[in-house]
Amino acid sequence: WRRSVRWTKGTAFIWLPGLGSDTSYIDLRMHSPDIPSQPGRTLKIMLDEVDLGEVVLDPFSWETYSFEIPPQWLPRGDRVPRLTLSTTPFRPADEFAGSTDRRQLGIRLDWVRWRSSEIDEAHRPNPMP
Repeated sequence: WRRSVRWTKGTAFIWLPGLGSDTSYIDLRMHSPDIPSQPGRTLKIMLDEVDLGEVVLDPFSWETYSFEIPPQWLPRGDRVPRLTLSTTPFRPADEFAGSTDRRQLGIRLDWVRWRSSEIDEAHRPNPMP
């Protein structure tokens, strides 16, 4: 198993082709570094225009966060739904001594998956914190 980490900016968009009527959950594996000026960093998640919630990211470990998708929020027709991740960005050079990295970074994202409750009944996600 290898991580395929990608940094986001303050806002990231992920299109989810194949998200269908049997989808019950969206899972994201992510991490945020410990940013001195932003303790308790939060990430807001939306599916199209629907607010799925907000999580406080753990600065010390990679975590998988699960979001339940009620059936009425699922896409209709041929439209490809869009997942939006939003957080306050930071510049490493402004936060960490010796860094010259001026990029605006958000969070580190490893993967996104969607699943139905029938597929993974034995491994239901924990409720959101």
